[in-house]
Amino acid sequence: MSTSFGKTKDEVFKSLHYEILKPLGFKKDGLRSQINEGDLSRAILCWSNQPGNEFQIFATVTHYDYLVFRYPQHSESFSSRLIGQNYPPLAEVSLRGLSKGSTRFWSLGFETSQATLLEICTEVKHVVSNYGLAILQQFRTLEGVLEFYQNQPNPLLKYEEYSWLLMYLNKKEASIELVESAIKSAPHQNAKLFAEKWLERIKSG
Repeated sequence: MSTSFGKTKDEVFKSLHYEILKPLGFKKDGLRSQINEGDLSRAILCWSNQPGNEFQIFATVTHYDYLVFRYPQHSESFSSRLIGQNYPPLAEVSLRGLSKGSTRFWSLGFETSQATLLEICTEVKHVVSNYGLAILQQFRTLEGVLEFYQNQPNPLLKYEEYSWLLMYLNKKEASIELVESAIKSAPHQNAKLFAEKWLERIKSG
């Protein structure tokens, strides 16, 4: 069977959406299946390192107020249907990394057999059912997202998202301390300048 990477990837995600996610109320938009509740939008999405032939599945959450804070110039373009579609999430987890150790990608060649495609579809549905849905359950509230960040080994990797969340949940002192730590550990001058500007926004937020 000769087919394209894009087609096989679409088949994998369609199988996941219609068998696992749609019955739970998720709506498909391209390679993203999401459910919106108030200002929170949770999603399972497929991301590929095009033009390569590898892809990942992520469980993500974003929040309308976070997008407005981070991208005030685009605030009028956000809608409940497209919330988070083209912007970084508030939190995300790569699901294959949970089931395959340090391996984060699935591979689909430009010529993929039906047997291989079926095997990948089965594995993707397995990790979403056994890991992804539990993560999205935790992401149903901002307090759950906060608990997720509190359990991360290196919170500075996502200090912008984490600090906004702390600020939003009335933990401003902890938010400021987190960004100050990011400034001190910045790997280069540009990163330090960005963190300093972010600190100014957090203090005035």
